[in-house]
Amino acid sequence: MKEHPLLCNDAAVRGILAGAKITTWRPVRGPGRGRRYYWTDLIQDTDIGDDGRKISLGFEDAYGDWHKTESVCPYGQPGDRLYVREAWRVHTWDENSGMIQVEYRDGSISDSLDCPDEEMFERLWIQSSDDAQKKAVKYNEDGQYCWGIGEAPTRWRPNIHMPKWAARTWLEIATLDVRLVAETTPAEAVADGFETVAGFMEFWRETYGVAPWAWKIGIRRVAC
Repeated sequence: MKEHPLLCNDAAVRGILAGAKITTWRPVRGPGRGRRYYWTDLIQDTDIGDDGRKISLGFEDAYGDWHKTESVCPYGQPGDRLYVREAWRVHTWDENSGMIQVEYRDGSISDSLDCPDEEMFERLWIQSSDDAQKKAVKYNEDGQYCWGIGEAPTRWRPNIHMPKWAARTWLEIATLDVRLVAETTPAEAVADGFETVAGFMEFWRETYGVAPWAWKIGIRRVAC
């Protein structure tokens, strides 16, 4: 079993926590031109393996040459674990123990978590102290900062900067398939957290542009 990160926006996180989002679709990326290059309408055929874990793709390049290649899902295989990376900020910290409480967008606060990277902890501690000073937060009688839930003066950090130790949501890959995005069904859109196919398609175009093929990853929540 391997562990992989999974970037999620606020809406996706809400759907996962509510149990409404039981799949996540991610683009099948094209070969050799960087992470943001996708196969476009040049794709001619697809052949999904019996276990659904890799896809063989045929496409024609700009010179008319035919290519055949295989792509393995970068998010893992059935049975692997995914930790959700979401927007977060430091809620409290203890410079003596290296422990941090993390706040999430929905107002949830984690238990005190051990930051295993001393350099990262020092950076978070200094930045958070600076944020509190800039907003003129006062010390309490014990010489400590004190604020309520949702009142932290610390900066919000994007999901891509969430370390594994701060993740509160872990998933297991239950199923894996490859789908042509244009053939998304209403049931598939709902399983991905959207009310309609149109809503799913709008999100896909805004996020991934013309990427026509997707890894359809079935997910279920598991304990951390």
